[in-house]
Amino acid sequence: MARGYDYNAGKIRSQNIEVEKIPITDGQLCLEFEILKTRVAKRDTKWYEKIEKLPFEPEPHPIFRVVEGSSERWETSFWRKSENKLKSIRY
Repeated sequence: MARGYDYNAGKIRSQNIEVEKIPITDGQLCLEFEILKTRVAKRDTKWYEKIEKLPFEPEPHPIFRVVEGSSERWETSFWRKSENKLKSIRY
């Protein structure tokens, strides 16, 4: 209600659908976390100071299943260069 929205929860249907989990490599998850930290460092230094000190153990959304591996091949070269720094930061 903070923004003035007035939702009618009765109009929202709950669906119990089982979906297959999407595999994501631990390297990709690590890279995504580093990308987030890079962006946060530029936008919100106070939040960055908090997350910078956190150990790398972000929990992915429940739709993902973490598997061992490096970042995805489709990642741009800019972020791939960062991956070399991150190889030691794995689960």
